Amino acid sequence: MVGRGHGRQSFRRNNPAHAGQFIQQLPFDIALLQPDLAIPADDQNLLQCLLNQHAQLTPSSDSQHALTNLNNGICEILDNIIINPSIFESAQLEHIHRVGSFKMGTWLNGSCIADLVCVLRTLPTREAVQNLANFVRSQLTTNKSSTEYINCKVELESYGFSVTSGDYVVQVLITTTPMNLNKVDPNIHINLAAQKTALASIRHLRWTEEHASHPTVKVLTRILKDFRRRFRGFSCLNSWLINLLAQYAVMNSPQCQPLPLNHAFRECDQWNCCISVQSTTLKPVS
Repeated sequence: MVGRGHGRQSFRRNNPAHAGQFIQQLPFDIALLQPDLAIPADDQNLLQCLLNQHAQLTPSSDSQHALTNLNNGICEILDNIIINPSIFESAQLEHIHRVGSFKMGTWLNGSCIADLVCVLRTLPTREAVQNLANFVRSQLTTNKSSTEYINCKVELESYGFSVTSGDYVVQVLITTTPMNLNKVDPNIHINLAAQKTALASIRHLRWTEEHASHPTVKVLTRILKDFRRRFRGFSCLNSWLINLLAQYAVMNSPQCQPLPLNHAFRECDQWNCCISVQSTTLKPVS
């Protein structure tokens, strides 16, 4: 019997056309054409327009401060349960992750929502989630050092629960460890799809912190999210796809250097033309 390695060597000896170094056939990639894209020499008007638009999309410092305080308050309560499990016996918490646009620094003005993922060691029954929501509410409303959240509202959701204080909302996504997912019973536990989404949001955050933390990527991400809000053609893009698109537009250049914001934005527009959807993508939502 001829070994796999000997067979390959014999094939190459008998076929001179296959001898030599392997040449990988790359697919067409418009990013490789970046130097040939039609970009005006003086493109400062577009750059200034994009920066002005980004400034309007950026939440105020007051909103940032208020949502940060609410987010920190809930994280502190959940961290206390991890440190001292005896104060909450309905479930065992593994760890807490801040995820989503607020954590990534790409949330839009007018969308005062922060996301947390609470990973349980135990399976997340609806009763346990209800008890955890009640515990968080009682801790917030009875905090003697602050009466800011005395009228906060806690509601059960399909993904876990949400905490609302005025215009600010923190969504707590409940899930379990990956090894427990195959034990989920849809009749008594949090929806399996919601739990998988929560775990995926942790992976999304890690990828973003490693690959898409450049300031230009964040600015373009915020602009594309505004496009999704305003134009019907962008409505199919979820947050993950928008982050991926912005990172690809800014970081994928032949020189392996981040592109300026106006150049990256024009590349996105060029991609629109190449996939022949420009006529529908920029159709405003009525």
